[in-house]
Amino acid sequence: MNHAEVEGSKSLGAEARSRWVARWGGRLFPLAAALGVGFGLFVSLWVGAWEIERSVVVYAESVAVRGAPYPVRVESQDAHGEAVAIERVELSYEPDEGPVVRLGELSPLGAGFRGIHGATLRFPGAGEGEGTLVVRVHQAGHETTRWTIPVAVRGSRRARAPARLNNESKLALIDDSDPQPDALKIDVEVMGQMLAPFTNVFMVRLTDADGRPLRRAVKVSLASGMFGALQGSHDAPPVVFEGSTDGDGLARFKGRVQTEVIRLKVDVAGAQEEGVDVSTVAGDGSAGATMDSAGDPVTRVVRLVGYPGAVKLTVAQPTVVTVGATVELRLAQIGARGSLIDVHDATGAWIDTLTHTEGSDLVHRWTVSPGTPAGLVSLEAYRRSSSFRAGAMVELLFVGGAGASRAARERALLHKVREATSSSSSAEEDTARQLRWLSALEETATTPGRGGLRLEWLMGTMDRAAYGAPVALRSLPLDTDALRARKHEIHGYVRSYLVVGGILYVLLFAGWLLLESRLQRVGLTGEEAGVLRDAAPSKAEGAARFALMILMVGGTLALIIALFDNLIWSYH
Repeated sequence: MNHAEVEGSKSLGAEARSRWVARWGGRLFPLAAALGVGFGLFVSLWVGAWEIERSVVVYAESVAVRGAPYPVRVESQDAHGEAVAIERVELSYEPDEGPVVRLGELSPLGAGFRGIHGATLRFPGAGEGEGTLVVRVHQAGHETTRWTIPVAVRGSRRARAPARLNNESKLALIDDSDPQPDALKIDVEVMGQMLAPFTNVFMVRLTDADGRPLRRAVKVSLASGMFGALQGSHDAPPVVFEGSTDGDGLARFKGRVQTEVIRLKVDVAGAQEEGVDVSTVAGDGSAGATMDSAGDPVTRVVRLVGYPGAVKLTVAQPTVVTVGATVELRLAQIGARGSLIDVHDATGAWIDTLTHTEGSDLVHRWTVSPGTPAGLVSLEAYRRSSSFRAGAMVELLFVGGAGASRAARERALLHKVREATSSSSSAEEDTARQLRWLSALEETATTPGRGGLRLEWLMGTMDRAAYGAPVALRSLPLDTDALRARKHEIHGYVRSYLVVGGILYVLLFAGWLLLESRLQRVGLTGEEAGVLRDAAPSKAEGAARFALMILMVGGTLALIIALFDNLIWSYH
């Protein structure tokens, strides 16, 4: 092959490549556009799927009393509230002035409390002033997180108001109990909160119209609902208790309530019983007094509605104690999950927590620590949860002044109940009767044998209120805000990528159109080139087509960004 043939062969090869590029080059631009948009979509969806892997909730008081108990609890959760295991938690106190005080480590609460560490600490070496509680959370496979909480060390705390517990059941909105009789007054109360299906303690109180206590034989029957194995009946109600009230007009019985609502029919002897030996009336109401020798009985049906709850807490008697006393608590629950018992003193401050783990014994003991102020101590029992909820169980203790005698403690309790009664919203007649009954209790406060049932009634009928463990830090909102800001930042980068990429795409595509027209003329004869030139649009038409193409590409780009904004980015 001579030189001319070689040159001709090269020329034909160049023409073929030019035409191939002209034919297929334009098809690469739609593919590149699809890939570019797809990459932006992938990044947006990937970033949008980011979630909070772990967050912490720290429970602690904002004021620590030097030398007093200072409980702290830390929970680790994911974005859905599920527990995340913690390796260890370290605490320290950094005062604004002075050396750092190492408070130690929190301990795992045990089985059933995954992701929860807690302990009751003290500030033995910290002087009064402002400072910061530093919480370091160590979790396997993750960096240690450090959280700071403002804390002040003081000589005392301000009292905080509790939230009164309300029975959220709609059945509690209507009370169809019988009105009080004229001859005497019959009250039936549950000690604390009635929960089903748990054993509850009930008491009957009998007074005259003025409020003076009456000693009478009583019979309590079940008009509706289920009480243990008994089924209520309006026509033939089964008897759940038969006995006599004591000198304070009180009688006590207990049983397992199986339904949310029960109705108790109380029959009281119409005249004072002769020969009734009150000393035989046991504390649980198992007395021998009957209605047989009574005249026409006085009857009242009382409707009682239970609270929702899965934990039942009972404080063993006595419930009026002093500093240093050890109190026995009995806890029953549905299921095997763990429960917590938060202890709050009379100021509402959280001072301790008792842990009821899975399968543990139902009896707990708590000692009233030195420095606990006199007044009501609230014991709030609830299932393992990130917060106390209304409907959980609240029991009360009354702590008398340090060194106060039993009689002095009881007088202090009576004074508190009198204050609460005087400021209540009850009817004036009911308030006057209650105050007269309290006066009768005060008159016989020193009588031997008195005190057991009356103290249980006073504590059991007192209004329940809940403080809840104070939340010092909940990192999830902070983490969520930080994650949302990071997502918006990346979405801004994606938007810039689409805008800049779209501009480059238009410029490259415009350049390609010019190049394509030249490539199409490669290897054409003069006649073929003339025909192609005659078929080409005019400059005005070309400019219009180019402008239309730019508008279409720009509009498509704007539509894509709008879709990203409204269908992807706005949900993250």
